[in-house]
Amino acid sequence: MDNPRFPHTCKITRVGENNPLSSEEEEVVVYEGVCRVYDKHTTSDRGEVITSYRGLAIPVDRNGWIERGIAPQEDDYISIDREPMVEDGKVIDVNPANFGGTHITWRYGRS
Repeated sequence: MDNPRFPHTCKITRVGENNPLSSEEEEVVVYEGVCRVYDKHTTSDRGEVITSYRGLAIPVDRNGWIERGIAPQEDDYISIDREPMVEDGKVIDVNPANFGGTHITWRYGRS
């Protein structure tokens, strides 16, 4: 049985005013590599399930982002290859750990 911890690939990019290192229209790749995407079911205050939120695990910890000199942040664009489909969205929250990687909450669909 083949069951890798990070079975998907993803690309996180930043464009325009969110990126102090580039001009307004230049796209910068924040991360490109293996990841694991998963549904992150949450509920509204009325008890409705909100399914447009997703989770993303990346095998880069806090020190890894420091070494790279750039880390994911709110409003970065995400594209995930989940073969046979590709999902796109925007970063809502980033939680880098001291070890074990980074967990990202993102909104499915281009917003």
